[in-house]
Amino acid sequence: MDKKDEAMKGENTYKAIMACLAGLLGGLLPAFGQEVLKIEGCVRDSLGDAVPYATVVLWQGAGEVAGQTLLGAADSLKLVGGSVTDTSGYYRLEVPEPGRYLLQCKHIVYRSVWQEAEIGFDSGDLDFVMVPDSEMLEEVEVKGTRIRFTAGEYKINLSESSVVKNRTMSETLNLLPGLVYKDGKLLLDGQAVSIIYLDGRELQSAEQLRWLNGEDIENVEVQNQAGSAYSSTLRGGIVRIETKKK
Repeated sequence: MDKKDEAMKGENTYKAIMACLAGLLGGLLPAFGQEVLKIEGCVRDSLGDAVPYATVVLWQGAGEVAGQTLLGAADSLKLVGGSVTDTSGYYRLEVPEPGRYLLQCKHIVYRSVWQEAEIGFDSGDLDFVMVPDSEMLEEVEVKGTRIRFTAGEYKINLSESSVVKNRTMSETLNLLPGLVYKDGKLLLDGQAVSIIYLDGRELQSAEQLRWLNGEDIENVEVQNQAGSAYSSTLRGGIVRIETKKK
């Protein structure tokens, strides 16, 4: 092989290596620079005051339920994620991809609010205005001793509340901040709850809550993360339910 052939071979090898690198980098660079799609906003009451600890749930499939009763149609939707408003009433949710979604805002003493939205990278804030549910407002003292929030968890006493009246445990938990019960699963901020305790006993499935009476609940403790005492693979939080002593 003469020098000319060697030079051409070296040049071809160089071009092949550069083409390979360009392909690899071309696939990696967009991922590093990819913008995370989010939706955020504020939840307020009819007087303009912030509503803390409201649950904002993101459902997919809103286009399929247009024109139908939203509350009834929610059973056919896919749960995408959830968030809880902070003390200023603000929430933020990550969205998997641009598209049409249905958002539900719920709170234990307010009527649920539903909104359909086309969410993209240029979407503005999506705010909610909630109207108090007069019956529940009389029974639940959110700012009093009935519900107590600390870092990463909260505990609520339902022993004398009408919220539980004629409801199963699953229906009652569905009213609490961050919790959603759907298709036999209990989710906290969009992730399946890792462990559910009933009077200190671990339940095998959230499905069991459907057959238990909500009026038997004394209090509920919700912990956002399992903590160091549990396996690091448990990421969905813990729910502890205590029932009334007979």
